[in-house]
Amino acid sequence: LGTKAVVVMPNTAPQAKVEAIRQLGAEVVLCETSERFKIAAELSEQKHMTLVPPFDDINVMAGQGTVGLEIMEQCAGLTHILVPLSGGGLLSGVSAAVKAVSPGTKVYGAEPAELPRYTESLKAGKPATVPQKKTIADALVSQTPGKLCFPVIQQNADGILDVNDEYILKEQKLLLMEGKLLAEPSSCIGIGAVLEGLISFAHDDNVCFIITGGKVGFEQIERLKDVKF
Repeated sequence: LGTKAVVVMPNTAPQAKVEAIRQLGAEVVLCETSERFKIAAELSEQKHMTLVPPFDDINVMAGQGTVGLEIMEQCAGLTHILVPLSGGGLLSGVSAAVKAVSPGTKVYGAEPAELPRYTESLKAGKPATVPQKKTIADALVSQTPGKLCFPVIQQNADGILDVNDEYILKEQKLLLMEGKLLAEPSSCIGIGAVLEGLISFAHDDNVCFIITGGKVGFEQIERLKDVKF
């Protein structure tokens, strides 16, 4: 659109991801993970720019819901869909869209075990904040569910799977070595849930894993060398 963009990111983001955003022409502002929403709001006010939330926005949720519609159009008869989960934009959109066209298809969110914000929130019956902790899944670091996302997920998702970092790395290596697909840890966390035994499937189930990104630096590939799966 020819519009200037400023992207506020956690300082734990891989350098490859930061550089890729800069190459697209955006200004990158790095900050502590827990401060990014506050800093984004301050910058938008100072620079008179429109704030585009990463997940807690009806238009963002609806846009991400088109992923669910495309999956159901291309893969009739799916029994399960596993979705990476952070603030909840992708899972809220996908679960609402899928349930609208195929109520019997089960939709699960997979979040890092270090940041079980949706597990805790669903227990509490309202959005809850968990302590900020480090996880290998650097794109799934929200502490609190989106206020707009939470009730949609509460209504439509069939469960939340909390995956440990050890299994997130296992699934990244498995996908690279056996699937020949280079994906960032956050994007293929659903496969980690299966490797950890958090969910199992029948022989005749048709399962879709949503894999959402591949910004991986050489240092991230190097750490896979000694991972066993």
